[in-house]
Amino acid sequence: GDVIEGSLTFSFQDKTISFPANPNLLPPLSLTNALLQLPNLSNVEVTISESTETDNSSSSTTTTTYTITFLKFPTTPYENNVWNHDGNPPLDHFYCDDTASNAACTLHDVTPTANGPRAREYVSCSNHGRCLEKTTGECVCDVGWSGAACQDNVRNGVLERLVLAGADWL
Repeated sequence: GDVIEGSLTFSFQDKTISFPANPNLLPPLSLTNALLQLPNLSNVEVTISESTETDNSSSSTTTTTYTITFLKFPTTPYENNVWNHDGNPPLDHFYCDDTASNAACTLHDVTPTANGPRAREYVSCSNHGRCLEKTTGECVCDVGWSGAACQDNVRNGVLERLVLAGADWL
């Protein structure tokens, strides 16, 4: 197989991280932990896949693809006068430089669906509570919701199912 050399550089807004393109040098969990050092990310998931293509001369090329899924941005947004977003940043806030010869770095926007990925937007108390005091930003959450921004509706792993089923909070 091909030896993957070089590095990839990932940027979100004005924060950047570089890492080896060779997945043997930085496995998914290590890359996840490295990305979480960026102050403008709160939770990400990294998967790595490889595909091999063989041409007519029977030589093969292996391509490694890193998929970075943004699961959550910080409760208190990391912003400045140039970079800001409402919890669902536009694709042009992200950049990936694939300087390695056989590593792919492609960015895709996620379209939310009813049963698929959804970005949590920055709105007052996540639209699941009311702001008690605008100066401190403290939220009083609606029944069935918790967290600093009323963003969580899972309690002991069962609340989400109860809320979705229309059951009362126990």
